[in-house]
Amino acid sequence: MVEDDRNPVVLIVDDEPNVIHALKRLLRKEPIVVVSAQNGQEALSLMARQAVDILLTDHRMPQMSGIELLSAVKDKYPDTLRMILTGYTDIDTIAECVNQGQIYKFFFKPWDDSQLILEIRQAIEHRKLLRANARLNETIRAQNVALRRMNDHLEERIEERTRELRLQNAALELARAILEDIPLPILGVSTEHLIVWMNRSGRHVLGGDRPLRLGDTAEDHFPEEICHRMDQVFRELHPVHLAWAGREMAILPLSGPFSGKGVILLFQ
Repeated sequence: MVEDDRNPVVLIVDDEPNVIHALKRLLRKEPIVVVSAQNGQEALSLMARQAVDILLTDHRMPQMSGIELLSAVKDKYPDTLRMILTGYTDIDTIAECVNQGQIYKFFFKPWDDSQLILEIRQAIEHRKLLRANARLNETIRAQNVALRRMNDHLEERIEERTRELRLQNAALELARAILEDIPLPILGVSTEHLIVWMNRSGRHVLGGDRPLRLGDTAEDHFPEEICHRMDQVFRELHPVHLAWAGREMAILPLSGPFSGKGVILLFQ
């Protein structure tokens, strides 16, 4: 696998030392590291110790042919680009291996120096592109994993929030039912003196033919003294207790985020 901080490694395999020497001399000015082996087993031993980016091997070698070596390398080191040197008589075998994906390129003996260097340069660029693509795919996979985790967490949070809202709604409905059924009249009045809420008993707190309705103003139903007392509670945020129409009543300030925005009229 090509690393960004090192030169690519090219492994030359040939049982003829003069061929290895000639290829090393040809590639000595290239920005690569050239290593060599004289047979397939030696090449595999070397690759077990050192990462190799490009393998260039002879075909006809004793004990292990170039095709056999490339097949083994394909299984063990699939990222290594595989090239082979061959004679004209081997062309059918080599072409079949190219079609099967075992070989990236093949060259005839004797080779053309300029063509061989050009092909190795292109192979190095190809490896760099493969490496960049592998890094990109790894980044995408990592991002997809992170995204799935975020989605799973988001779904959990949505489910948790949904449960909380259901509980809150159930509690709110229960609270409304309790307030509605409390036998004491209760009214909610805004700072504009609008009657914005009342329970069942509160609708009939005045008795007679004067039922309260939401949206009525306090001045429509209560004397000026009680309206002034409500304003006092708005300002001071302290409850006021007084008697009116023969019954005790309390004007209570709201608390929390609604502090100063309304009062509760409680009749006893």
